[in-house]
Amino acid sequence: MLFFRVSNVVERLSPGASEKIVIPLLSSSVKAKVQVKVKIELKERNGFDLESPVLLAFECAPAPKPVIALVEVRLNDASGNGRIEPRESVEFTVRLQNQGGEVKLPIAEILLGEGVFLTPDSKQEIKLNSFRTGETKDVVFSVFTSADVKSALPISISIKDATRSLSTIVPLGLTLNKTYAKSISSVAIAGSAKDTDTRSDVDIDIPKSKQNNPDAIAIILGIVLSLDCRCSLCPT
Repeated sequence: MLFFRVSNVVERLSPGASEKIVIPLLSSSVKAKVQVKVKIELKERNGFDLESPVLLAFECAPAPKPVIALVEVRLNDASGNGRIEPRESVEFTVRLQNQGGEVKLPIAEILLGEGVFLTPDSKQEIKLNSFRTGETKDVVFSVFTSADVKSALPISISIKDATRSLSTIVPLGLTLNKTYAKSISSVAIAGSAKDTDTRSDVDIDIPKSKQNNPDAIAIILGIVLSLDCRCSLCPT
């Protein structure tokens, strides 16, 4: 479904002059390709209208899915020996990179397994504001481990969008009693920035007309899905 302002007014257009009219189109979320048709009519106050309406047809495609990669993990443990030990509080700084499509209003949720607990000053969910393609984000939290944890430290981070319809889980792959440097080697969870194409099909193989018409009216369309828009055109 598209949302847009129904009419725009140009007060005066002198002979030989041109006027650019920008009409924002807001699209609701789509799960598959759909064809959209828009009819544009140009009317003149004295009745000199455009001879016939312009009918535009184009496709709306789902946005590329995000691909979240673990870049590095830094830790600050209570003992200062650079090791994650039972019955010790550890502060983690986890750097993630989005190597796929943009995540709107992302939320990072800390997922903990048995024997691992968040400290009182840490939040279960952390708002990241935005997570664009190629962007990195740091997630900071502290945990306390019990004596029940023997080897692997069961900690993952789930990245969700504002609608909670999208969720990507990134395991941190941490191990107890192993000495870590200030940063852990980069680990790609899925995909890569090099081989991930974030373009939609409508951006590829755009047809070119051979006609030369200097008096033609050019209409440029840009469709944006905005989850945090508060304008009068958007649905509540």
